[in-house]
Amino acid sequence: MLPDPERRAIFLGDFVDRGPEQLESVQLARGMVEGGAALAVMGNHEFNAVSYATPHPERDGEFCAPTPPRTQSSIVPF
Repeated sequence: MLPDPERRAIFLGDFVDRGPEQLESVQLARGMVEGGAALAVMGNHEFNAVSYATPHPERDGEFCAPTPPRTQSSIVPF
């Protein structure tokens, strides 16, 4: 069965945080969004991951948000 071109999947955040297939989840959602088959809304875990990975504009060697130790292992794949 082919997908209906009039329908879109909607991903509602929290693609990342825990679990063994976080990277695969992001890749699947991204592929569907880029292909026009889905829309995605960033959740708090995605926002935090982006903040942890974005260099601070005024402090060399620091990021926009410090990464708590309990969170470090969940964002390693990215």
